[in-house]
Amino acid sequence: MQQRLQTIIAHAGIASRRKAEELIAHGNVQLNGKTVKEMGILADPDVDTIVVNGKKISGSEPLCYFLLNKQRGVVSTVSDPDGKRTVIDIFRKWWKKEHGEEEFPRVYPVGRLDEESEGVILLTNDGELANRLTHPRFEVQKTYHVLVAGSPTNTQLHELTQDMSFKEGIAMADSVKIVKHEEGNTWIAINIHQGMNHQVRRMCARVNLEVLRLIRVKLGSFELGRLQSGQIEEVKL
Repeated sequence: MQQRLQTIIAHAGIASRRKAEELIAHGNVQLNGKTVKEMGILADPDVDTIVVNGKKISGSEPLCYFLLNKQRGVVSTVSDPDGKRTVIDIFRKWWKKEHGEEEFPRVYPVGRLDEESEGVILLTNDGELANRLTHPRFEVQKTYHVLVAGSPTNTQLHELTQDMSFKEGIAMADSVKIVKHEEGNTWIAINIHQGMNHQVRRMCARVNLEVLRLIRVKLGSFELGRLQSGQIEEVKL
């Protein structure tokens, strides 16, 4: 059955649909031996030869979903040019231990966290879901537990919910509340629906709050729950 090329790439677990469009635009996709740079080209994965970044892809692989509690010092990418440990390195090791197989599902991380942040990341080959979770128009809610130095004032907490102008646009927290106090510092819960780089850290810096730890506990409907640092669990949708 014919589908748009970017949809085929997303369904094959190569990348999200938005990333698939970038791959096409940058000339990284060939259809039947010819480089394609136009959006909306139709193809049939069971008939046509589709090559992405030099690798031939076939029809859709079974969709799979895994939650990882990313720890500090791990980067949220498939690979890292500097040799840093990635979330896929963790997944590969877990898969081999659980299944005794070197070959693992071709998944990629959805909902990036910076290297020093912790918490829930989805690993999946479902490009459509990845697009819904990350595209700004869907306004997916994310919840972060943030340990800040000292005790924030009511004014600081309120300012986090007000418009803040950054180069990417306007950001704000949908809600903020104190979770608990810990050894002279304070855990606060911040809910946002935007997805700017380092958004929570930048918002806290704007109101003079020093971030000591940052943990994402919810990404859309996916929750960290009792998943321990570095642990992975498979999720059935």
